[in-house]
Amino acid sequence: MKLSSKIFAGIAAITLAIMLITTVIVTGLLYGILTAETKRMLRDDAAFISSVESEYGDIDFSRVGSMIRNRLTIVAPDGTVKYDSYGSSADMENHADRPEIMEAFESGTGEDTRVSSTFGKETYYYALRLQSGDVLRIACEVSSVFGLVASAMPGILFSIIVLLAAALAFAGALTRSITSSINKIDLDDPLSTETYEELSPLLIRIDVQNKEMIEQLSAVYEAQRENEFITQHMNDGLIIVGTDGRLISVNKAAEKIFNFTYVPNKRSGGSSQTYLSVCRDKNFRKAIENAMSGVSQDITIERGGKTYRISLSSVARDFSSEKEKSRVYAVLLFVHDITEKEAAERIRREFSANVSHELKTPLTSIMGCSEIMKAGIAKPEDAPRFLNQINSEAKRLLALIDDIIRLSSLDEGAGGIEMTDTDIFSVARDVVSELEIKASEHGVSLELDGSSRRLKVNESLIHEMIFNLCDNAIRYNNKGGFVRLEVKGDDSGRTLISVKDNGIGIPKSEQKRIFERFYRVDKSHSRETGGTGLGLSIVKHA
Repeated sequence: MKLSSKIFAGIAAITLAIMLITTVIVTGLLYGILTAETKRMLRDDAAFISSVESEYGDIDFSRVGSMIRNRLTIVAPDGTVKYDSYGSSADMENHADRPEIMEAFESGTGEDTRVSSTFGKETYYYALRLQSGDVLRIACEVSSVFGLVASAMPGILFSIIVLLAAALAFAGALTRSITSSINKIDLDDPLSTETYEELSPLLIRIDVQNKEMIEQLSAVYEAQRENEFITQHMNDGLIIVGTDGRLISVNKAAEKIFNFTYVPNKRSGGSSQTYLSVCRDKNFRKAIENAMSGVSQDITIERGGKTYRISLSSVARDFSSEKEKSRVYAVLLFVHDITEKEAAERIRREFSANVSHELKTPLTSIMGCSEIMKAGIAKPEDAPRFLNQINSEAKRLLALIDDIIRLSSLDEGAGGIEMTDTDIFSVARDVVSELEIKASEHGVSLELDGSSRRLKVNESLIHEMIFNLCDNAIRYNNKGGFVRLEVKGDDSGRTLISVKDNGIGIPKSEQKRIFERFYRVDKSHSRETGGTGLGLSIVKHA
């Protein structure tokens, strides 16, 4: 309901109530005054006629009746009507039973009021006993209360219409005044608005709610900014796709992974781009379609030489009905780079296979030689060669096991490694001393250059690292070649350890794998050079 209608209804109700109450009160007062005046007039007329009759004796009532406007009736003691100014007395019935007549004969005066058959009329009767013994009755017909109201009704209705019209106009003006004041309220700063004092509680409440809303919105915006910052700067890709196939959100990592630019719609949010602009791979499309059906899954794709695992899950709300429970609102794609993990898994598989092979090879050689000797089919002069072969393979096996144990210990990051102040150049000198004979056997010159450099390190690990580097350089060198070990410091105070050689070299395509376990560039050359294939891997982990 409009405010103007409510105000008009209120004013109209009050106006009608006031009019009704006023009409009732005024009508009652007028009726009382009229009744009293009528009765007084009847008494005065009766008293006047009685005084005339007392003074002059018999009077001509027909003449008196023509002089007064009220009805004059003379009733004999037996109730017979002797005279009536409004009709023939001979035609009238006996009035002995009339209340006012009976009362007048008994007490001298009598009164009665009777309602006529005509609605809205009342007749007042006043009777007075004369000296002659007859009763003089005077009657006057007046309007009843209802008659008074009925006679005044046109004026009352006109007044009501005028007042209602005025109330309607006043309600409109009052409504415009109130609404104009309300419309001027500054909702951002309601307390600064000058308006009705009665609106102060409302304005205070609006101001409190504004402050609470601002705080809540600030918290929401802050959380949104934090979430956006986190998603945009995380290393893994994050993509949200709507059920219509359009992109809702894509972070920077995902843009970089899939080499595309996400263009958001700043007005409506989301983007007009679909998931096909990200990747058109068949498995990718199928996985998204499955996720839109509520089936979560993981897929693996190759992009830019790297391997990524994409975890797809559907986003749905929990509703009461079974039909609504399955409704999907978006699909969430989490893209994780598993290149290193896959490489580590491949290396682990290769390591397991290589360990089996490397352990099996010397064991097979040992078992072969021992079985030949056990069967007695070996010539006596060949026995030393077989025993030497068994001894050599056993040493190789022990060295391999020792390297595997050492590498496992380094992988686990075993604690308790003792760090001491060590002269790196002194350690390098010890390594050169240990490998001089081996270098000479391979026809390789081993040189040491540099100066004393002290660091807090584990002496055993630094010794093994330098030893393996130099040993590897000697093994894969040519006769007449050189291996140069150098220990020196740079301008920033760091200590540099370098091993240079002019050996057979490593192809550039293979260089990134030289620190893998059991990896050898030339597999056929491995048995000639000896070693376990774990030397450089130990260097890397040390």
